Amino acid sequence: MKGVNVIYHLAGAESKGTQADLMGVDIDGTRSIAKVAAEAGVERIFYLSHLGADRFSAYPVLKAKAIAENYVNQSGIASTIFRSAVIYGQNDHFTTDLARLLQISPWLFLMPGDGETALQPIWVEDLVVCLTLALDDPSTANRTFSIGGPEFLSFRQIVDTIASITNRKRWIVSIPPAYLRILTVMVEGTFRNFPLTVFWQDYLAADRTCELDTLPRQFGLLPERFNRQIGYLTRPDPKKTSFARL
Repeated sequence: MKGVNVIYHLAGAESKGTQADLMGVDIDGTRSIAKVAAEAGVERIFYLSHLGADRFSAYPVLKAKAIAENYVNQSGIASTIFRSAVIYGQNDHFTTDLARLLQISPWLFLMPGDGETALQPIWVEDLVVCLTLALDDPSTANRTFSIGGPEFLSFRQIVDTIASITNRKRWIVSIPPAYLRILTVMVEGTFRNFPLTVFWQDYLAADRTCELDTLPRQFGLLPERFNRQIGYLTRPDPKKTSFARL
């Protein structure tokens, strides 16, 4: 970190599913970054966390994010935490993986519970704008912001929107989350890069939303609506895996 003035810490292991090393990457990795950054005289650090991050959470990812936040806040460096809603954009681990899952699902889609968990998807470019503006605004130092998109959408609405734009209509079948979790663990252990992880189901265990006016009020930004930016799902995916050909 010699000569580094600002750090944007966006790394996380959750996309690895059951193979994720949350302790090594999210917790110990962040602790190392914070320690070395302080020793190197870094002036500012930004950390991307999750809505719902809580050291006492029953969900591993949310607990790990909260512990990592603490290391950042205790580093002695001017820091800004962004607790973000689920992020979407080309080649993401949200809409892209859901589109793949719809593609490989034969005729039906297994919906965890009733699918009414509320999410607040934020367009990746809106997130980047917030990260950039915060750097130039001294008042954002040593603060935590909860940010999300301009609308609350149920998980079922999101799946329906993706199915419609990709022309992959499926019969939606509700399944108890506990059963789907067991099935996911089994499939993850068998197929590499399967587009569904146990951490995704943890994320859907409760609503993940914040105040709708945070981006306009704090950053003067009018965020994009979900259905206006997911056209990238209709373009060829250069990272297709064997699942996409089933």
